[in-house]
Amino acid sequence: MDRIIQQGIKVILESIYEPWFDKDNVSFGFRAQRGVHNAITLITEKSIGLNRALEGDIEAAYDSINKDKLIDILKERINDNKFLNLLKERLQYNFFDTQSKENVKPEIGVPQGGIDSPYLYNIYMKKFDEWIIEHTNNLSIEINKKTRINRNTGKGIINKSSRVRDKQKTMLIKGCFAIDGLSRAIPCEARPSNRISKLNKKEKYLNIKKIRLLNHASRRMSSTDTSRNIIRFTYARYAEDWIILTNAQENVVKKLKIEITNWLSNELILKLSDKKTLITNLEKEKAHFLGFEIIYSKTRRLSKKNISYIKINKNNEKVQWNKIKLSKTSGCQVRVYPDQERIINRFYMKGYCDKKVRPKEIPFLSCLEGFTIIERYNSVIRGLSNYYAEFVYNKRTLNRWIYVLRYSCFKTLAQKYKTSIKKIFQKYAFKSKFYNIKFGKTIEFKVRSKYKNNTTYEKSWKLVTYLETLNKSCKLEQKKYHIKTYNFLESIKKKKVKLDKYLTFWNKNPVYPTVKQDDYVEKISWVSWRTIASFEMP
Repeated sequence: MDRIIQQGIKVILESIYEPWFDKDNVSFGFRAQRGVHNAITLITEKSIGLNRALEGDIEAAYDSINKDKLIDILKERINDNKFLNLLKERLQYNFFDTQSKENVKPEIGVPQGGIDSPYLYNIYMKKFDEWIIEHTNNLSIEINKKTRINRNTGKGIINKSSRVRDKQKTMLIKGCFAIDGLSRAIPCEARPSNRISKLNKKEKYLNIKKIRLLNHASRRMSSTDTSRNIIRFTYARYAEDWIILTNAQENVVKKLKIEITNWLSNELILKLSDKKTLITNLEKEKAHFLGFEIIYSKTRRLSKKNISYIKINKNNEKVQWNKIKLSKTSGCQVRVYPDQERIINRFYMKGYCDKKVRPKEIPFLSCLEGFTIIERYNSVIRGLSNYYAEFVYNKRTLNRWIYVLRYSCFKTLAQKYKTSIKKIFQKYAFKSKFYNIKFGKTIEFKVRSKYKNNTTYEKSWKLVTYLETLNKSCKLEQKKYHIKTYNFLESIKKKKVKLDKYLTFWNKNPVYPTVKQDDYVEKISWVSWRTIASFEMP
C-alpha cells in the first residue's frame, strides 16, 4: 500500500513540475522520457568551443535534504494543504538502524528507495538549477562587457597571427606566378642556360609546398583571438551529478566553484564533495560525466564543399569538373568517448576480465545451460552498445569492450564443456556465408523440444558480433530523437513563450512512461525457471 501511495504522489508531482523542468531543459535524472542521453546531447550540441569543465557532486545527497525547506519549495507551486500534509507525513518515516537495533526517525533527509524520493530530490534541486542559469548568464554579461568586441559583427576580435599568415600566403602566391611568368616570357634561345629554368622550377614548387603548409596551419588556427572570446556557460544535471562547461579562464571557474559551495550551504543546506568536484582543462585532461569521457578536440572541424569549375578548351568547348574544398567551421568540437576507467572497474568487479583487461571465464555461469550463457552475454553486449554506440565520437572505441565480453563467453563455455575455445568454434560454428562475410564469425546453440503430437520445435541462440550489435544499435536512432526534442525545447525557449501558454502546450503533448516486454511468453516457454534469475545472481 505504501508503494501505491508513493506512485500516486509521483504522478501528481509530475503533472505539476514537468513543464517547469522542460522549460529550463537542464535536469534529466529520474524523469519520464528523459535520461543520460539527453544530458550528453545537450553537452555535445551546446558546447562548441568550451574548453574547461567544472564537475560537481553533492555529498550524501538524499540524506542531507532539509524537510522544512523542501515543504517551503513545494508550497510555491502547490496550494492544496491536504496534499502538503500528506507529504509532511510521508517525510516523517522510521527506519531500523542495524547498529543500535532500534527504530530511528531522522530529522533530515528523504527516504531512499521510495518511488517518489528521486522526484522530490529533483524538485529540491530545481532552485539550484535556476540559480546556476541566472548566475552564469549575469557572469558572462559582466565579463563580456570588459572584453573588446567588434561592434559591426558582435564577435571577438580577429586573430592577428592569422592575418600575418594570410599575408605570407599572398606573397608566396605572387612569387610563384612571377617565377612561372619569367620562365615562360624568356624564349628558349635567349635563356642563359637550362640550369636557371630548373632553379626557377625548384623555387616555384618549394613555394607551392609552403602555401599548402600555411593552409593546414591556418585551418587549425582560431580565426579570433582566444583571450578575447565571448564567454559562455553550459550546465547539465543528472540527479546529484552536475557539470558546467565554459571557455572562461581558470580563475573565473575557481571563483564560480566557491560561489556555488557557499550558495548550496546557505540556501539548500547541502555540501559539495571535495574529492568529486573538479576543475578540468579539457585540452589536457578528460572530464568524467555519467559513464562518458568529455574531451576538447585539438583539431578543428572541417566542412566539405563541392565546388564546380568550368574551363574552355582549345576547341572552344566547356569542360566542367568538381573539386572538394575544406573550409574551417567556427570553434572546436567537444567530443565524448566511453569512460575507460569506469568500464574496466565494472568488468573486473563482475569477473569478465583480470586487472590487465584480459578476458576471463566466470565459473558460476558454467553451471548453466549453453544457450542461457549466450543469452546473458548477449544482453550485456547489446546494453553496452545501445548505451554508447550512437553518442560516442568514434564507434570503434567499443570494439575492445565487446571483444572482452565475447571471449569471456567463449572461455566460460570452454570451461563448462572442459575443452578449448578452438573446439567450441568448430562444434558450434554458425554456418551462414552472408552473415560471416558481413558481420564476422560466431557460434550458435540449438535446442529442440517435442510435444504430444510428436512435432518438434527448434530455437537457436547466436552470440552477437561487434558489427551486428553496432548495426542494430544505430538503427534505433536514439540520437536523432534526442536532438529533435532538444532543438524543439530550445526553439520554445527562444520564442519566450509565457508560462500559461507553455502549460497548455505541454498538456497537449503529455509524456507517459511505458513498460513493454513483447517476448514475455517466449521467455517463459524457452527458459527454465532456475535460469531466469537476473544476471547479477543476487
